[in-house]
Amino acid sequence: MSYLIIMRIKFTFFISFIVLNLQLYAINETEPNNSFGSANIIYQDSVFSGVNCVSEVDYAVSRQKIAGTVEVIFNRTNIGANNSYIYINVYDKNTSQVVSKLYYSDPFVQSADTFRINCMNDDSIYFQIVSGACFNYSFFYRVIVPNYKNDNENNNSFSLAEAINYNTLTSGQVGFRKPSQPDAVDYFKGNIPDDGTLRIILETYNEGTNNSYLYFNSYYKNTTGINSKLYYSNPQEYIRDTILVSCIAADSIYFYVNTGTCFS
Repeated sequence: MSYLIIMRIKFTFFISFIVLNLQLYAINETEPNNSFGSANIIYQDSVFSGVNCVSEVDYAVSRQKIAGTVEVIFNRTNIGANNSYIYINVYDKNTSQVVSKLYYSDPFVQSADTFRINCMNDDSIYFQIVSGACFNYSFFYRVIVPNYKNDNENNNSFSLAEAINYNTLTSGQVGFRKPSQPDAVDYFKGNIPDDGTLRIILETYNEGTNNSYLYFNSYYKNTTGINSKLYYSNPQEYIRDTILVSCIAADSIYFYVNTGTCFS
């Protein structure tokens, strides 16, 4: 004798899913912005934000004049499921990289950082965002203006020396980064009205983040050296000095400024 046993098994199930909105910063990037040529326009002190995922590159550009120290505040949140990284890279007008910052993050962690780019002198600056997962990010930048106004460029040789007036304050900036290169030297040309002792009052400020030096040299009209003064300075430190040149005749005189970082 055999028995046929029939078993009926009933499964009941319910599936529900939701999409978590992990966007923490309001998005104002506009696609496509995946190259230097298609970079979104941004402005100083205005927040730029977006979402960047694997294999995507975001670009933004400011075309405002920049002369000084650029301070960048960068916020980001890893909205992926794994630990990952995000880059923010900065480029000058010629698309030469100025700085690259790399950050690692756990999932769903919000982080912020402030970094500075010293000694910039440019009319455009690019920002590039690249990540290894998905990040929501925002950043803005501001320019910390140097203590003294810039000289009239180009004045990087005796023949191009900027004309200055006797007994009149002259200001300048030296060592600030032009596109892909620093403005390393400045020349000035003045006239001594009478024979006698020349008094030069120098005040300068180290605008960089490192200890550095500044040369201040004087030359006769025929570019023969009169004297050379070398100063060392800590970051954000003033140098003040009075230089006396005895027994000098009424004539033209050149002044030369050179530095290892940036001074104003």
